[in-house]
Amino acid sequence: MLKSIMYLLAIITMITTPTRAYEAYKINSFIVLHQQQLNKQAEREITNVISKSYNELKPSIPQAGDVCGIALAKAENKYQIKKDLLQTIASVESGRWDKKKEQRIAWPWTVQSNGKGHFYNSKDEAIAAVKELMDKGVTNIDVGCMQINLKYHKNAFKNVEEALDPEKNVDYSAKYLLGLYRQSKNWTTAAMQYHSKNHTDGEIYKKKLEKHYAKHIKPQAIQTLLK
Repeated sequence: MLKSIMYLLAIITMITTPTRAYEAYKINSFIVLHQQQLNKQAEREITNVISKSYNELKPSIPQAGDVCGIALAKAENKYQIKKDLLQTIASVESGRWDKKKEQRIAWPWTVQSNGKGHFYNSKDEAIAAVKELMDKGVTNIDVGCMQINLKYHKNAFKNVEEALDPEKNVDYSAKYLLGLYRQSKNWTTAAMQYHSKNHTDGEIYKKKLEKHYAKHIKPQAIQTLLK
């Protein structure tokens, strides 16, 4: 009888042990899978934090509509140009209406020849346009934020690419304007001569500068830009 009972217990053990082992296997697999999911979630969260931190810390890339303004502010400070004078000249020379900002801004990829101007979408397009004009024999070409004339300032830049570099374009014009000021000791005269040494043309240009200053640069200003 005892032997029969022991035999029966042995059979029961053999039957139930695999089931318990399988249940243990399922539990262990669930734990492993859950841990893997937690690890993946943690990785995603860490990646998001790193990505957010990078985006906050990385330097922002100026848009085309901002590069002239940045270069102009830098040059005005560097050469101690009369406040807002370079900005106003640029607004007259290469200004275009910006719908988003609702104001007139200096455009870096501006090219003008024979009285016809064009705002290009990129520096490469502007360079190509200038070279095409040159290939046709055209030399009287104004370029960039400050519309430097490549005919009358032929030694200002090494090449077309440099002439259309906003910082170099603005820096040259700032030094040129400063030179005119040092000769006349007067910012109004310097501004007029920046456009033309002809007094009548200079007076017309002065009025245009005052208009643009009051409308686009400092609408709330009480004082005038030039006296």
